[in-house]
Amino acid sequence: MATNLVQDNGEILTQIAATHPAAPLTGAPVRLGALTGVALTDEAEGGNGAGQSSIDFGMRVWRLTVDDNGGSGIAIGDTIYYHDTGTGTGSVNLNNSSGSADAVFGIALGAVSANATTAIDVLHVPTL
Repeated sequence: MATNLVQDNGEILTQIAATHPAAPLTGAPVRLGALTGVALTDEAEGGNGAGQSSIDFGMRVWRLTVDDNGGSGIAIGDTIYYHDTGTGTGSVNLNNSSGSADAVFGIALGAVSANATTAIDVLHVPTL
């Protein structure tokens, strides 16, 4: 049996420093290099040190705020991208524009009207 196994399930990592944002908030989308996920704790909370959070990188459905940055609306099944530079009302990090995207986040399970910013269900799909 291998003796170098550190953790048997890498979907949820604790004591990890996100690439963006520097200080994640619970329930917010985050990026770690090319990976995306959702913060389970605020930065430095839940047993995490300064600059660290617990992040869920697994395939799950989250209710998240998404911006139609493309101007034609978002339909169920459209790809959602993570952008370090936020767009839309409230400057959100998830939108439907592949240009300048920092990472793929997942798939829209709800619709967003043209030029709108709203909360919808999003299937987070781990990619690399």
